[in-house]
Amino acid sequence: MTKKQLVQDLQTYIGKLMDCETLFFNLCQNADPGKSWKYDLEESDLLSFFSRYSDDMVYKVIIEFENHINAPPFGEKEVLRSILVFKLNPAMLVNEHKPRYDLQDYANGDPARFHILYGDYNYDCFGDVIDPEQLPDLFFQEIYTSLGKAFEKAVLD
Repeated sequence: MTKKQLVQDLQTYIGKLMDCETLFFNLCQNADPGKSWKYDLEESDLLSFFSRYSDDMVYKVIIEFENHINAPPFGEKEVLRSILVFKLNPAMLVNEHKPRYDLQDYANGDPARFHILYGDYNYDCFGDVIDPEQLPDLFFQEIYTSLGKAFEKAVLD
């Protein structure tokens, strides 16, 4: 299958009701080391979206739901709203409250490493939304494989 066909395959899950607990544990807990997805909290323990950075921290993939869910989302169900891909622009990221840690302690692709480099950042300033087909081949394949498996296990309708 071409990248375009693979993207279309993932997009068939948009608008589908998901078992968020299954999705959470497949993306965040049961993933290969260094390949797990991060979950972003808005207020308190409400999960807004899952995200994954490329190893070189240039790309960010986000999957969003229609409504917030708890983290972890035990027994919760929610509709998948979107799959977004950003090409990050580090110059646009807010660099306030930057932690002072040693980068050597964190592997490339670790969200903590990204936070060390850029500090707290404004989610509106990720950079440009791009077509998923523009992702580098290896990262695209990792994203497709992890999302495809997780969506297949979590979809309810």
